Amino acid sequence: MKQSLIKSSHEIEVIARSGEVTAAVLKFLAERAKIGTRLRDLDTYTRELVREFSIKTGADVRPAFLGYHPYGAKRSYPAALCTSVNDVIVHGCPGEYRVQEGDLLKLDFGVIFEGFYSDAALTVPIGEVSPEARELIAITREALARGIAQALPGNRLGDIGWAIEHCVRTMSNGRFSVVDGLTGHGVGYALHEDPSVYNSGTRGKGLKLEP
Repeated sequence: MKQSLIKSSHEIEVIARSGEVTAAVLKFLAERAKIGTRLRDLDTYTRELVREFSIKTGADVRPAFLGYHPYGAKRSYPAALCTSVNDVIVHGCPGEYRVQEGDLLKLDFGVIFEGFYSDAALTVPIGEVSPEARELIAITREALARGIAQALPGNRLGDIGWAIEHCVRTMSNGRFSVVDGLTGHGVGYALHEDPSVYNSGTRGKGLKLEP
């Protein structure tokens, strides 16, 4: 049965608890991503942390990505974490690579907490990174904040996308741009729920946001 986009207060509460686990794991991983850290070891930490949360809370807590089999893929995803370095934008699989000075490491992770999904990502600068990389992180963080600020009852999805793209283009004087086709998405009963949330859009257009 297709679940409604509109969640009850109880559902929102459990999704928030799921999000707290996701945030805690990402914070732990970011603190341990140092020069020489092997990506596969970060995935091992992730699995151990999820098990610890499950034991500590007595809740059913599982990695959302491990075993995920998206439509069209030849096999299920074999890790609990996505690790993407430098020009790899997202969805890289953790392997034997050890991060080096100047790398930009993207960590993407999600959990299923008592049947409810959460999913988030962040960028970790490894050691001293270039001024351009620091600017990229700062502008991206600000663009995210401006997009979130538009997530209000009565606004539309286009308002979020417009705020993100406008921030990126104006703060970088046109030197940076958003990635076409890469979207945010809803969460809750599935890892990827409607609606897709684009990093560009037209103000006043798209799905109307409801409480």
